[in-house]
Amino acid sequence: MTLSRPISVVIADPNELRRNAMAAALTAASGSSEVHGTPVAVIGHAGVDEDAINIVLELAPDVALVSVDDVAAFDGRAVCLVCSERMGVTRLVAVAETETPALYATLRSGAFSTYLRSAPVLPLARTLWGAQRGESVLSPGAAAWLIAEIEHLVNGDDDLETVPPMLSELERSVLQALADGATPQDVANDLLITVHMVNTLAGHGLAKLHRTLRDDRELKLARQS
Repeated sequence: MTLSRPISVVIADPNELRRNAMAAALTAASGSSEVHGTPVAVIGHAGVDEDAINIVLELAPDVALVSVDDVAAFDGRAVCLVCSERMGVTRLVAVAETETPALYATLRSGAFSTYLRSAPVLPLARTLWGAQRGESVLSPGAAAWLIAEIEHLVNGDDDLETVPPMLSELERSVLQALADGATPQDVANDLLITVHMVNTLAGHGLAKLHRTLRDDRELKLARQS
């Protein structure tokens, strides 16, 4: 039997106890049903934002778990912004205690998924397994924020020179259900689709935002040169 390639993970969090707890949880879940039998390997960790950027750029993990709590000594948003610009292969999961504006700012800066320590939508291992397959696991507040953010940009209520494509009817239905507090399994049952498809559609919506912001930055840089 051929074993799956391990999901490589970097953990970036200023709190050493939290880093160790996440690493232990992922190690315990490695090869379990939560990750469909896939091994999980924590290949690096960092407690300083600059170190986190360097480690992600050097090791190019499949997934980086980045703390985005509002801590003066650790800028998770900057970690996600730099790494998303330079490392398109790494999926960035924004980790926070609760729903906060800092969490949503990190989504705008390139994070692809969310994990709330106080009320996770899915277990940590399942969240990162989905992230490396193109799924976005979004908290209710993050889903609501994404709908509002794309509508805000589509309406031209920003200084962007590019306009994002509108959400499809199915993408919006999925995001609205998640925003209303439904679990991915609830949404899958209601729409007669899989949980993977629910989270993939959420990812499509987030990718539209990321692509628009990236194109806008590149256009502005081209005009300045």
